[in-house]
Amino acid sequence: MINIFRERFRRLESLLHERGFGGVLLTPGADLRYFTGFGICLSERPTAALIPFDEEPRWFIPELESGRLDPASWISKSDIWKDHGLANLANSLKRAGLARAKVGIAGSSPWGWIHNIERRLPQIRFEDASSEMDSLRMTKDSTELTAMRKACAIACRALKKGFRSLKTGMTELELKDVIEREMTLRGADLDFCLALFQENAALPHGCSGELKLKRGDIVLVDTGCSVSGYHSDITRTVVFGKPGPDVRSVWDTVYAAFHAAASAARPGVACRHLDRIARTTIQDAGFGSYFVHRLGHGIGLCGHEAPYLESESESVIEPGMTFTIEPGIYLPGSLGVRLEDTFLCTKSGTESLTPFNMSISTDNA
Repeated sequence: MINIFRERFRRLESLLHERGFGGVLLTPGADLRYFTGFGICLSERPTAALIPFDEEPRWFIPELESGRLDPASWISKSDIWKDHGLANLANSLKRAGLARAKVGIAGSSPWGWIHNIERRLPQIRFEDASSEMDSLRMTKDSTELTAMRKACAIACRALKKGFRSLKTGMTELELKDVIEREMTLRGADLDFCLALFQENAALPHGCSGELKLKRGDIVLVDTGCSVSGYHSDITRTVVFGKPGPDVRSVWDTVYAAFHAAASAARPGVACRHLDRIARTTIQDAGFGSYFVHRLGHGIGLCGHEAPYLESESESVIEPGMTFTIEPGIYLPGSLGVRLEDTFLCTKSGTESLTPFNMSISTDNA
């Protein structure tokens, strides 16, 4: 049986050989999980995969975590430590033949670890290999997409239940609780849930609180969960009751920007072009200064990852990439509207993985 994680790393190794790398140090995070199958949180106790290209790879792991390693992992050798983690990590790199090598690391690698190792191994040369790692992680395989589809479906069902629960006097925290409980009951891991009413929705990353819902209020919910480490992301903004003309104008503008960008997304289209399409739509409606973030981001093992849909991006949409489109308008002290779907780029266009009804009205309003 082909080890999918070993095959992924072989592709990375091929890319890095061309740049003269002698190996890779993978620290806790999405890249470690993608290339080895092992997921562990970053902590003060160093854990890493040391993978030289010309020697046997090895785990570096504290004794209290060593029981979590999969015996079927393609990395079979382990350096298990009890004390002085970073000093031992430097020694493990030396034993792996990497003390004088050019070693690839992810941009998210802990600076303190890297700096400490460089002091102990002055001839090691760490270099950012994020672009190669990102290029592989951006294109999802069928196993990854199965997990993402499930996470997206659960987020949509939870959002539907949340909107059906809306009632006068309900607080933001109560709505958040309904949605999070539903995601948990359906077997997903919680990522986040922003439930924001009216003026609080003008804060793109506001915090849910005790604000109570009134008829006519904006309700913005941005939420996501994960399945097998793969994430979902969806935002809907609705009105609890009848929307006034000012709210309708903002909502319609955001929807037009969303629809224009989503309709233009297909293989070969530059991410910055999609950002420009949505931004131009909002600017032409007179709300340009109230769209204060990029259009979207890639999603997978991280909630935010490459490619990024922003004005300076050099990335191009390709089949297998998963990303969000999420334009928004935020009027300080008044209201905010954001609409977001998670998309998969297909051979001919895109597929929404979060096809939850996009409407300004709620079912029970």
